[in-house]
Amino acid sequence: QVFTFHLSFGGWGTLINPTGLAACQSSSCLAVAHDGKKRIKLFSFSGSCIQQFGERGQSGNDLRYPTDVAVTLDGHIVVTDSGDCSVKVFDGDGRGKMVVAETFSLPWGLDTLPQNDILVTDSEAGALYRLSADFKKGELKGVEKLYSNLCCPRKVAASPISGAIAVIEHLMARGPCYGNTRLKVFNRDLQLIGQVDSFGLNLVFPSKVHASAVTFSR
Repeated sequence: QVFTFHLSFGGWGTLINPTGLAACQSSSCLAVAHDGKKRIKLFSFSGSCIQQFGERGQSGNDLRYPTDVAVTLDGHIVVTDSGDCSVKVFDGDGRGKMVVAETFSLPWGLDTLPQNDILVTDSEAGALYRLSADFKKGELKGVEKLYSNLCCPRKVAASPISGAIAVIEHLMARGPCYGNTRLKVFNRDLQLIGQVDSFGLNLVFPSKVHASAVTFSR
């Protein structure tokens, strides 16, 4: 498969230490979480900023430290806020719809499932969750733990075609592997079907894995 470069946008000042990216095909925009004054920025597919929201602050709809962002199938924007260990939902205009707090230890990664549920990784709890909600009404239906015993899971991606789920773990062991990451891939039934880490690659050629994000092609 050949990847062709099409566009870059942002740059220092426009985006400050971006931590998450999500695409919304229905509204043709990209949502980016970063460390600026407005923590969420929406861009057109041509790179023009069309909306920004999410002030740094202490109130329920403010964003202290967003670590990832996802867009639901009905256009709502979901953000993990590790500053107050919550998951926050906004509409396309940046109005707060729902806050899920006191459920996660350190929520980090997000992705949208074909059923319009949200995958959430909890880095401190070492777990993967499914969050179900009526996003339009701002009503939480439930949070289900799908998998545990992960090592500091952060970014996550779900394949809309196969239902496979990929998770990036940040390995905490001291020594040569300190700071490395590991990619685990599960099938739709949460059975481990693949794994990539530095140990496995070193059997073929010297290499270290430092992955910061993961996604599936469509």
